[in-house]
Amino acid sequence: MIEGWPVQFLPVASDLDVEGLDQAIDVEIANIKVRVLRPEHLVATAVKVGRPKDYLRILAFLSSEHLDRSALAKVLERHNLWGAWGDYCRKTGLTDPIWVDLRR
Repeated sequence: MIEGWPVQFLPVASDLDVEGLDQAIDVEIANIKVRVLRPEHLVATAVKVGRPKDYLRILAFLSSEHLDRSALAKVLERHNLWGAWGDYCRKTGLTDPIWVDLRR
């Protein structure tokens, strides 16, 4: 926690991480400018890692208005994560076609 905000520092360990950092957005928290990964990259990273807590994070993003389906589909495509996305959908029982087939 920094100034009451939950913060997670992620190492840059893959092409997905590099892209996420390159496309991060600047936000201001408590008068401090910070770079934050876009929701699509956070979801793609969670899909790639695939732990139960990552699946909960994905669900939170799917329930929010901040995730761009088209942008997520492109990130999953560029980083060969369609199989992992399919695993996530099967394991969690996600059947909503809006989310299952992001390429529509």
